Amino acid sequence: MRELTLPAPLMLLPGLGADGDLFGPQRQAFGDAVTTPDWIDVKADNESIGRYAERWAESINQQIATFRTDRPWFLSGMSMGGMLALELIPHLDRKPAAVFLISSARSSPAATWWAKLAAGTTGPLKPNHVALMVKLGAIPFGIRDGQDDIGYKLLLKMAKQSDPARLKWAIGATAEWTYPGPSESLPNGDAFPAIYQIHGRHDWLIPLREDDCDMVIDRGRHLINLSHATTVNRWLFDRITELCGIDESTDPRVEDPDLTVMRRPELAAQF
Repeated sequence: MRELTLPAPLMLLPGLGADGDLFGPQRQAFGDAVTTPDWIDVKADNESIGRYAERWAESINQQIATFRTDRPWFLSGMSMGGMLALELIPHLDRKPAAVFLISSARSSPAATWWAKLAAGTTGPLKPNHVALMVKLGAIPFGIRDGQDDIGYKLLLKMAKQSDPARLKWAIGATAEWTYPGPSESLPNGDAFPAIYQIHGRHDWLIPLREDDCDMVIDRGRHLINLSHATTVNRWLFDRITELCGIDESTDPRVEDPDLTVMRRPELAAQF
């Protein structure tokens, strides 16, 4: 996949116990336009997503301050990362032009019965336990969650390198997330950024709420940024270029072989 030139920075927030490696296909497609902030330490086992986001905002604001001020920037979160993205907005010194939710939710409750059960029954975890759950399909991504060999190897690599304590906290925090949905305006009177959402129809971890989604991937499960990377990347690219005022509506379009996404011929060749 060739690199695509985004007209503005895109910050990606991973979910659960993952890190920036989760966005390998997006980094490959978008290059240096993509940033992924480092996690901070969890204060307590029962720390809420909202409280964590409030503390995380300090370091994220420092990163945002390095972005060019003459361009917008965009925030996206995968799974729990989308919940964190929404909770972060009131605490950011400079708001994103839009928020993109990937396999996430706009309000609580979001997690399935599996996550709620896991939050109550998961004992002390070790990295090899997490890797074993991925191998057995016990983590609710289905068997490989539709991944090819490269995606499956990436899942195993992240599982072996994951911080078990943070993963256990993340499962519990996701299961207990309480969020009514974004309000129309922020405390300072500014409008809440526009929200766009893409989701897999067969997501077993965070169920699809079709009315909230701008795009549904029919065969997608939870990790669609890996299993359907081309579709997700093009969706992000289209939304960002459109929001930056790049109009493609009058140009000829061709059918994309990956789930009938449409693109200009000269841009389609870049994917």
